Amino acid sequence: MNILWSPYSLSANSSRNRLHSNTEWSGALLKVVFEDGWVGYSDLHPLLEFGDPPLAVHLKSMAEGSPTSLATMALEWAKAEAETKRTSRSLYKNVSQISNHYLVTDLHNFSLQNVISEGYQTIKIKMGRDIEAETGALHDLCQKIASPLKLRLDFNEYFSDENFSRWMAKVQPWLSDHLDFIEDPCFFDSDSWSSLAETYGLRLALDMGADPFEIEDVSGVSVLVLKPARQNWVKIVERFAQSDLQFVVTHSMDHPVGQLAALSAACDLADIYPERLLDCGLQNLYFYSASNYSQMVTKHGRFIEPPMGSGWGLDSTLTHEPWRPIS
Repeated sequence: MNILWSPYSLSANSSRNRLHSNTEWSGALLKVVFEDGWVGYSDLHPLLEFGDPPLAVHLKSMAEGSPTSLATMALEWAKAEAETKRTSRSLYKNVSQISNHYLVTDLHNFSLQNVISEGYQTIKIKMGRDIEAETGALHDLCQKIASPLKLRLDFNEYFSDENFSRWMAKVQPWLSDHLDFIEDPCFFDSDSWSSLAETYGLRLALDMGADPFEIEDVSGVSVLVLKPARQNWVKIVERFAQSDLQFVVTHSMDHPVGQLAALSAACDLADIYPERLLDCGLQNLYFYSASNYSQMVTKHGRFIEPPMGSGWGLDSTLTHEPWRPIS
């Protein structure tokens, strides 16, 4: 196996979340030539704001033959792409089944009318930068929306469980009827989450708050957020096959190649558990400045039309990257 890489930088108009104020992020595309001669591509995108080591550490780990967990997932996606090329298949099957939420990073700066006219059924709102102002804007939004449109609030563990309970007590009368779920409101603890869910009639979603392989009790969790570029989503789903958990597939705000990997996983999950897959979070290609890659993906309301062809459908662009060996 021969591994090559090409560095990239992503520029955005705003920060990705309240935990990090940067608007520039870096990563690497990987080109993996396997023993049988087939080539697969993937994305390697460390999230420094969540404690990932810098890119150089992951590249070195592959050069030394002991890849980090993030690098391992990138190599697995390159292998998956090579295998689909071998049989002239696309990585996206039944993509028309994959509906997405609309992402709002600023409650004061989005068009509700556009969301409604494009057919979205869920809005995900990033919370926690200015909770007082956001709560006021959220109240105003709730006066304007009606079924079937529902809200998903993502706090990235902004609250303690006590403070979240106090906040919910204030907003419950006007918010509850409009909620789909609340994601990572506070540090995950099965007992406190179970109590919060029961007290306020909430569906709580777990994303980065705990390792899915270390959770023994999911009684306080209704929804598990999967990030296929970072997690072995197949094993996670298998682990909770007998539970009532529902799933949301999102990407990691990474390169379009990584975002398309998440779309591919969502397509596969829809085949396995169509009734347990909720609206996903796969449409943030336009969060960054346009690139040759993002321009090859089309958005139709809450749905995505990926590139045509085998694998990712991106070979015409990927072959022109300035590839270099990892060692």
